[in-house]
Amino acid sequence: MTEIPIISQNMLSSLYTNVEVNKNSYFRNGLEKIIGDSLRKLHNTTIKQNLSVDLRWNAHALAGELDAVNSRILYSSLEGMTPYQARDERILAAITHLYAREYTVQRHKIEENDTDKIKRHFFARGNGSRSIERDNSIGRLWWNGYLISRCKEGEDFDELLSILCTDTDFRAQLIERPSASTIPQAALAILICKKNFQTQEPHNEFFKGRGSEAPFRRWFRKINLYGGAKLFASMEYAELYKLFWDAMIEINDRE
Repeated sequence: MTEIPIISQNMLSSLYTNVEVNKNSYFRNGLEKIIGDSLRKLHNTTIKQNLSVDLRWNAHALAGELDAVNSRILYSSLEGMTPYQARDERILAAITHLYAREYTVQRHKIEENDTDKIKRHFFARGNGSRSIERDNSIGRLWWNGYLISRCKEGEDFDELLSILCTDTDFRAQLIERPSASTIPQAALAILICKKNFQTQEPHNEFFKGRGSEAPFRRWFRKINLYGGAKLFASMEYAELYKLFWDAMIEINDRE
């Protein structure tokens, strides 16, 4: 174990500006030498030194299933990191460059001349919170684990992670809706609705499709209409579950 790294703002800017110059180092060893003495450590935090070995990738496995596994590995490997720190690009970029270089290249299918993908997945800028929660390869895993840790109550952590991550489009719909994802009981109600519906209807098409009129997308839009985070925060889990479940059945019955 060692403390979680953070790089200086000057180094962060230099890395981003010089991706083209340094691009070979993203596919071979060398990033540590480039970062050099600009590295500092966050007190009262720990990161597993073998994280780069622990993170898994298999080209033949579904990306969402591996996201669930790697979210658990990553979240449990970073102790003491706060949500505030998990939005700091200096920290996310440090971890991604020093502990997740190979994983990031493999997970996001980055080719050697694709500097745009290097910038998108090794850094966290240009797209607000989406760049942190969806694009940065380490940020997205940490926020998956954080969401589940806050909402799981008596449910199984790994099972909820699987429900969240296996369908990457479903994950995006939930994570990118603060009115649901930031309210623990609302997030849990959505996840358990998905779990129970798939148990009752194992061959359903509700969560299939990527178009705007896909049933689950209409479900999320309907949830938005019910109210924002302030309203959901005042409701109990059981109330939210019934509200969301009834909306799901109503949409499904129209199919």
